[in-house]
Amino acid sequence: MKKGNKILSRLSVFAMALLLFAACGRTPSQKRINKKHAKYVSEMPDAKLVKGQHSKNAEKMAGLIAWEMAADIDSLINGMTTPEKKYGLDKMYCNTAVTTAMRDALRKSNFKEIYGIDLFENARITDMQRGSSFIKYLQKNKEAYDAAAKCINFADITAEDYQDMTKGSIIFYRGNYIDTQTGKTKGAYSHTQMVGGKGFSDDVKGKEADGRNPGGTKFAPSDKGETVTINAYGNLYRYGSDNIAVYNDRPDVVLNEALVIDFEKYLETIMLQQSK
Repeated sequence: MKKGNKILSRLSVFAMALLLFAACGRTPSQKRINKKHAKYVSEMPDAKLVKGQHSKNAEKMAGLIAWEMAADIDSLINGMTTPEKKYGLDKMYCNTAVTTAMRDALRKSNFKEIYGIDLFENARITDMQRGSSFIKYLQKNKEAYDAAAKCINFADITAEDYQDMTKGSIIFYRGNYIDTQTGKTKGAYSHTQMVGGKGFSDDVKGKEADGRNPGGTKFAPSDKGETVTINAYGNLYRYGSDNIAVYNDRPDVVLNEALVIDFEKYLETIMLQQSK
């Protein structure tokens, strides 16, 4: 072999090694995801807001809300609490989990002290438990809702839509239950999820041998990862775009839309309103 060819061959091998190293670095091992997740849910983020820094305060609150949700779901997965103890419910607590995480995050911060309002002061039990009621509750502040809400036809939703969703955002999936025998509509369906942010999960990303995606039990935040959604009632973490296939494979549910509330924008709007 000529000297030039040997050099090219070695360079090719070196390039392949770099690619493999980069691929491995981008997708952490299960062990590393477990370790990073354990650290994440055990260390509460900084909850101290600074007067006048509305944009930074909103971003910090969105992160704290996502952390509260992740920590709660981790506690449920590991049997450290139960839905009955945490939410007073044993089923259909998806929306309650989201509103509870929000309320806990706001309570742990100095939000009320700085901005002079309790966001959930006038909320009824139904507003906390039912997605449709919670949406109406958020709509009472029209300026904040209009700034933060985006409705996507589920038939048109893409992986890129999930990548654009920010940490602490709420996703309301809305559609209908379907009778699998007759194909007729049985009633309205809704489900509430929260966006945990960018990161990695032990979600199987696709389908297992039985054709199902059970979701993951861990979430490790990382700017290098993909958007991960946090799901109560199912108690799991799932790569955002995997929700598309999961719902498309459900014969008992047909979704019409996904309503996304960017809670960072919602809070920032409220903060600006109160500072005027």
